[in-house]
Amino acid sequence: MALVLAGGGSERMSVLTSERAVSAVPFGGKYRVVDFVLSNCCHSQVRQLGILVQHAPTSLHDHIGAGRPWDLDHREGGVLVLQPYLTRSQAGWYRGTSDAIAQNWDLIRDRSPERLLVLSGDHVYRMDYRALLETHVRAGAAATLAVTRVAPDQTRRFGMAVLDEALKGRPVDLVLDIVQPMLAAGRRVWAHRFEGYWEDVGTVGSFYRANLDAIGAQPRLELYDPAWPLLTRDEERPPVRVHEGATIEDSLVANGCRVAGEVRRSVLAPRRGRARLARGPHADREGRAHPARRPDRALGGGRDRCGRDGFHRRRARARGGDGQPRLVRGRGVRRVPS
Repeated sequence: MALVLAGGGSERMSVLTSERAVSAVPFGGKYRVVDFVLSNCCHSQVRQLGILVQHAPTSLHDHIGAGRPWDLDHREGGVLVLQPYLTRSQAGWYRGTSDAIAQNWDLIRDRSPERLLVLSGDHVYRMDYRALLETHVRAGAAATLAVTRVAPDQTRRFGMAVLDEALKGRPVDLVLDIVQPMLAAGRRVWAHRFEGYWEDVGTVGSFYRANLDAIGAQPRLELYDPAWPLLTRDEERPPVRVHEGATIEDSLVANGCRVAGEVRRSVLAPRRGRARLARGPHADREGRAHPARRPDRALGGGRDRCGRDGFHRRRARARGGDGQPRLVRGRGVRRVPS
């Protein structure tokens, strides 16, 4: 059984999460961030899922539904969306990841799973969880954490693990609150090292980078893997329409978009905001891309329009060029640090 922690709103994502959780933010033109972990579960044969939600859950509810795209709509197992609630003994809101699990412990006990997999819904990666389970069982561990290397300037964003470099089959010492009591009690805590692509998209900068990692001649994040397809709820939309004189280069353009200008190193989706650019227009509410003055490194929202003077939302305009991601907002433009 897997529990997916998918309810975070992340203030570091600014207006991108004002009306939805991070895991429900659109990604790569046609997907949502949560599609990565749901697809991993599907391909890893994880058939019982609990999705823990809290911040603005409607968009996530609508996207997941009964779980059919990920083969979760069956009698034995399936998917449950778990929101916090009030009882005489329970205060309601989840007060963190550990509390979210604790508040749903009765459900876990009723399902009596042999193993419990705890996952984050706002991470972008492909992983076969069966390899993680194999490491856990082989080590005879009480808990096993999947770990990966991150750049030194990103360490402040995460709980860090200090590993014995002779790891292969050796226990690890983790500076994480959730496992410290286990270590203090002498319980066996192990690490499973993950070497593939991984990104936590909990900030504007990391979200922007991850989208652009999916484009290019040899993208770091490969979305076209027939052996491990990224599954999602498909929406019926017409094919992309490219108007006369329009050009598209090194970009992802989802169905439903209409392009009437120049698009370079961009990710376009209809009716919803997308990460994009170095030089390229955004799609408006109907998915139309218009000639523009090439705003650089900008993030637009679902009600933005890229016209001849740049991005518009009401009277807002955005033009980049200083190398920093920018967010288009209803009352103007604000640079958001990564």
